[in-house]
Amino acid sequence: MPHAPAFGDVDVQVGSRTDAGGELRDYVVTLKDAAGAAFTGADVRLQGRMADRRLVEVVLDPSSRPGQYRAEVRVSPAGPGDLRLRITVRGTTVVVPITPSSGS
Repeated sequence: MPHAPAFGDVDVQVGSRTDAGGELRDYVVTLKDAAGAAFTGADVRLQGRMADRRLVEVVLDPSSRPGQYRAEVRVSPAGPGDLRLRITVRGTTVVVPITPSSGS
């Protein structure tokens, strides 16, 4: 039976910029194991709910840095809100809520 991953650190950084279409948020997630080594090969997804309660999901792509995943998400007053990360590594999934202060 495979061992569940032991996350030592899940770091979320959120950048924001505005263009003609509204606000874009850049989500950068860095995963490290308990020994501080980069977690590679993870499936990382940002999930949230729109004002009408629809579930939305964005896949974060691996970046050039090992253990780092990134996605740019357009946001509006309609959402998404109630954000969380869904991280799957070696068949084990953990869900990490993203609080408004994450990345600040």
